[in-house]
Amino acid sequence: MKSSLFFASVSCLALVGAFPAPAIAQESAASGEDQTSVLETVVVTSTKRAENQQDVGLTVQTLSGNDIRDLGVDNLEDVMNLVPGTGFLDSAGGGIPIVVIRGVGLQNFRINDTPTTAIYVDEIYQTSVAQAVSTLFDVERVEVLKGPQGGLYGRNAVGGAIQIISARPDFDGFGGSVLARYEEYERFEGEAVVTGPLSDTLAFRLGGKVIQSGDGYFHSTTGNFDHGAEDRWAARGLLEWRASSTANVLFKLHGGGDQSDLPLGHATGFYQPLGLNLGAVTGVTDTADGAILNAQAPTASINSICTTALSGGRAAELCETLNGMTPDELGFSSRYDSASLSQPVLDNSWWGASVQADFTFGAFTLTSISAYDDFEHGRYIDQDAMPEIHQEIDYGSVIEAWSQEVRLSYDDGGVLTWIVGANYAEDELTEDSVLLTETGILRTQLGGLTQAGQQYLQTTDAFAVYGRADWDFAEQLSLVVEARYTEEEKGFDGSTFLPQVGATLASADESTTFDALSGKIAVEYTPTENALLYMSYSEGFKSGGYFGGFATSNAQLQPFDNETITAYEAGFKTDWPAQAFRLNGSVFFYDRKDVQANGLDTSGIVSIARLTNVGDVEAYGAELESVWAPTPQLTFQGGIAWLETEIVSSDKTTSNIFRSSTTESFIGARLANQPEFSANLVSRYEQSLTPALLGSLQLDITYRGEQDLSLVTNRLEAPLLTEDAYTLVNLKASVGPDDRRWSVYAYANNLFDEVYRQNATGSAPAGFVEIYGAPQILGVGLDFEF
Repeated sequence: MKSSLFFASVSCLALVGAFPAPAIAQESAASGEDQTSVLETVVVTSTKRAENQQDVGLTVQTLSGNDIRDLGVDNLEDVMNLVPGTGFLDSAGGGIPIVVIRGVGLQNFRINDTPTTAIYVDEIYQTSVAQAVSTLFDVERVEVLKGPQGGLYGRNAVGGAIQIISARPDFDGFGGSVLARYEEYERFEGEAVVTGPLSDTLAFRLGGKVIQSGDGYFHSTTGNFDHGAEDRWAARGLLEWRASSTANVLFKLHGGGDQSDLPLGHATGFYQPLGLNLGAVTGVTDTADGAILNAQAPTASINSICTTALSGGRAAELCETLNGMTPDELGFSSRYDSASLSQPVLDNSWWGASVQADFTFGAFTLTSISAYDDFEHGRYIDQDAMPEIHQEIDYGSVIEAWSQEVRLSYDDGGVLTWIVGANYAEDELTEDSVLLTETGILRTQLGGLTQAGQQYLQTTDAFAVYGRADWDFAEQLSLVVEARYTEEEKGFDGSTFLPQVGATLASADESTTFDALSGKIAVEYTPTENALLYMSYSEGFKSGGYFGGFATSNAQLQPFDNETITAYEAGFKTDWPAQAFRLNGSVFFYDRKDVQANGLDTSGIVSIARLTNVGDVEAYGAELESVWAPTPQLTFQGGIAWLETEIVSSDKTTSNIFRSSTTESFIGARLANQPEFSANLVSRYEQSLTPALLGSLQLDITYRGEQDLSLVTNRLEAPLLTEDAYTLVNLKASVGPDDRRWSVYAYANNLFDEVYRQNATGSAPAGFVEIYGAPQILGVGLDFEF
């Protein structure tokens, strides 16, 4: 399938489709009459009160629990793949994902980094993006809020916010559900939920999910083993107490673990065979001449890079990988082949508890949310994907966090509603990691040593007060004002050291206070009961912090400042009930200051890329989303997004992939991992097979346009780092009764086995490594509700 040709049809269909949501229902008019399609109300809590999604003057896209089950959504990455204008990827091959909304995303993979998208689970802020990889199950809905959410969601919401809302206990009777799926690579997924009342005032809900698989589609040609097994589980228990008609308390206890394999990197033929035997002269072992030349010469030489690679090609028999062998010599025959002898793995475990209490006094509601979370994170990654150990890292971290929020809201059904609140949170992050190198450039840079250690404690104390008011100052006009003041104190006490000689490379023991005022002003106009127009001005910020990587000088551990954003957005939301059609759209412009990204730092014995404030970015774009049900049996749901980004000013430099200490300007570069165009379309057709059985066919199409997988600051990098447009097609066929109590189904993910890269990185010590997306995968499943 040609993605560029296919995009034209997806774009057209997206204008008559919308993001998957429970937007279509069937309604019988009178007895004996045909069914008609109606638009279903989607209730969200994006403004911290329940509202019709079509009445909220911001771009919010919702995935219901039914959508998650029907579309086979397993985690947050699957959710974001269904939302045009967003991205979810792992820059380091596993464990620390990057969440991107409208081009706003922190392109870094340290666990102490704060994300640009605030992630909330049952209204509880997740302190690290590492927690975002937890398994999704038994949720009521997932809300994706686009644009800065500094008023109600505060720090680290410059890109937007994601709310994951768990399904609540059922007071109406006992029930539950069971899900079982089996697919290629011996992958089994099981989920079970049971819920019901214990008394008139007490109800419970218990749920759990497990995913197990055999070895995956990655293969080590040098170790002759397959890799990619999944091993995940999660469980949750909720107890809801209706203490009185005006008091409600929800208790939650949850936990889980993930010991899944991480992807194996695919080393690419990157260097020109030179035949100079520079290893014997320089003492740099197991390394291609081209890599040595670029690492030790005053300036990088393009002559050391394979000409085929520079043109975007792959000459497996000609170009050398980092250790001087070609892909053919390493035995590669598949994009999932690797020369690594290591077995990268994730080792996460977590548990937490929370209590939410709501008290109603007439038009007032007082809410208290208390939470504690403990998250242990481990991962071993092979950054060079070679049989030798050039650059590998064994990470180990523990996060302990607790928070308390109190808010008071007012809604008497009149012209003014408001909410005020305060939040206090503390978290501690400890890290103890080891950098390993037994050969190659990095070992030479460390004077022949094979290890560097990193240990630190990072503490965060954050306090915020916030408020929002909605004033219907005219019959069809409303004014919305949000404001939030945040003060955050971060402490960092740690060092990078060489354990083999007892030497310290860098250390710091200090604290810094960051504060900011953020919020929004918006005007909303409702010309009819089925239409909303809005314009908004908003400001947000992302907290400053400390570099959490392997520093080689004290200067590299100095704090960086807040990142800020000013956003302008205008949009519309319309329902056409007679046509069962919904069309929403928005345009926006972002002005980002002091953007946080990796900049080149040469102050230590080894030049590194460290997180700092690199400059200013401008972005603008437009989005459309819609739903259409031409018949009760056929629905189209989809969206399309267009985005332009550019770094417009910077006083920092970065390195290119050819030589780690080469300086390149940020100015003029577009942001990584965000295509100019992206789109999604879900089409579903249902048909009665017998009086008792219903059959359905579901087509899910995702398009991502050309994008840079890493920041491109030198035009010669583009053929290597820029990924062409691609289209993924998923197909599902199911059979079940009309009451939808059970269904059996078969599905194909990546139906046409589209070839695409998820990650591409290059450096002198680790060479050039790629990770490809999943191949075609077939499976079957059974869902049952009782």
